[in-house]
Amino acid sequence: MKKYLAIARIDLLLASRNRSVLFFNYIFPLIFFFSFGELMDAEKGGAIVQVVTMVLILGTLGNGLFGAGMRIVQERDSNILRRFKVAPISPLPILTASMLTGLVSFLPMIAAVLVLAHFVYGMPVPPNLASLVVIVSVGVVAFPRWA
Repeated sequence: MKKYLAIARIDLLLASRNRSVLFFNYIFPLIFFFSFGELMDAEKGGAIVQVVTMVLILGTLGNGLFGAGMRIVQERDSNILRRFKVAPISPLPILTASMLTGLVSFLPMIAAVLVLAHFVYGMPVPPNLASLVVIVSVGVVAFPRWA
């Protein structure tokens, strides 16, 4: 358990410093949120629910395809992962840390999208907020971490 927590802590620190992770986890979904919101006149009618759905799906895709996983590919390409040959480690802690990093870095985005949708476009608070967070979290954890 110690190695899982140590690798997850290091992954979170490195992900918080990586500009591509920050862009694809936060700025990328916000660009889509405001562009879809304005294009669909989200303040009128119930279009904001569709906008929130699209933004959360695109954010999950961006997080999985381009987020914290991109750092692992960059490390592989620059031969940083060769250091694990000296102290061999199984792939499971690395994958677990990557999934945890993706989830922890995307949870604030879920809150930001829901808060912005409520205050900017007048969307009511979802009645099943816990199930929404659970489903999006499962999607973030499961989507492309296994590729």
